[in-house]
Amino acid sequence: MEALREEGYDVIHAANGAEALAWYDRKVADVLITRLPDGIDGWQIAEHCREHDPGLPVIYATGFSP
Repeated sequence: MEALREEGYDVIHAANGAEALAWYDRKVADVLITRLPDGIDGWQIAEHCREHDPGLPVIYATGFSP
């Protein structure tokens, strides 16, 4: 995330899915990068955000792949 900040992007870090949804509802994002292992997962966050912004680019990352 530091690389994005260095390139001039505003980065919002959410500790969990519920916090990510709350942030998204307060601020429109230009891109969404998800890596959330518990509770509300990255797919659910992306679906919610794309309901409001169908063209939102989403980058998925995981450390929990089978």
